Amino acid sequence: MKPVRALSRFAPLLIAFAAVSATLVPSDYEQRKQRAEKSFAEGSYARAEKAFRALDTGNLPEHERRWIEFRVQDAAWRSESLTQKADKTKLNAAQTALLNTVRDVNSAKGRDRIYAEISESLGDFHWSSDRQRNWGQAWQQYQKALDWWAGSAAIDEARLRYIRIIKKILNPKTSSRHYYYGYFGNYLPIDVARSFLEIAQSDEDKAHANYAMAMGLYHRGGSAEHRALVPDYFEAALKIGKRSDWYDDAMVYYAQWMANTGRIVPSENGGWRYERDYVKALEIYRRLVREFKAGETRH
Repeated sequence: MKPVRALSRFAPLLIAFAAVSATLVPSDYEQRKQRAEKSFAEGSYARAEKAFRALDTGNLPEHERRWIEFRVQDAAWRSESLTQKADKTKLNAAQTALLNTVRDVNSAKGRDRIYAEISESLGDFHWSSDRQRNWGQAWQQYQKALDWWAGSAAIDEARLRYIRIIKKILNPKTSSRHYYYGYFGNYLPIDVARSFLEIAQSDEDKAHANYAMAMGLYHRGGSAEHRALVPDYFEAALKIGKRSDWYDDAMVYYAQWMANTGRIVPSENGGWRYERDYVKALEIYRRLVREFKAGETRH
């Protein structure tokens, strides 16, 4: 009986400790967080920012606290960018907060999922609005996010996230009706475009990746051996037909390539020679005219 009586002496303390522990993370925290995430996913960034700011992070585990602090600033700049205000104080403050969060991450060990998310958010900051579109700055951040996902062990999720970032680069939100891939100088490095091609699964993504490869070699250059494959990449890109916004662009650039560069074939002396193919170029131009009515394409 003595142990029971001894334990009973501490019962009030145990009850009090349990009560305090229960307040460390509010019972409705997950529900409130999920509602905030739902608002964010729906593009209601002002509502999401308010909801994330309302969450008490004081007693959260460090990783969870960092996530909420990131989401606050992520939602803040996205919300502010939609207002078109001339005053960029809040917009720049959110960017600075995100930069400060990742600036001290010097080791690969410290580069966790949140690091990748912040990098993508900063890429979006420079890329998602005509007000502050800066491909150079955007790519510096997107590259960090892409590198992180490329090394992730969560293969299926990493594939989806990698491709999602690539698609944002290839097709940014823009008010320009005349946008085409590369309009802002945003050509993917060949190794990144090749990675896109290797992990693409759907016919649409494979075609898109082939287009990115063709355009990358078209504008960024490369060895003659690699550039010899440009017609093949264009052909693969055009297989899906008019199911993409860039289909007409692909035909025009393909025709230009055949008329100006043509086929690159090995020469007898061990080098390479260029054979312009005007017949193929004319065939592609006629296909464009046949498949598009007047006014359907800027070409």
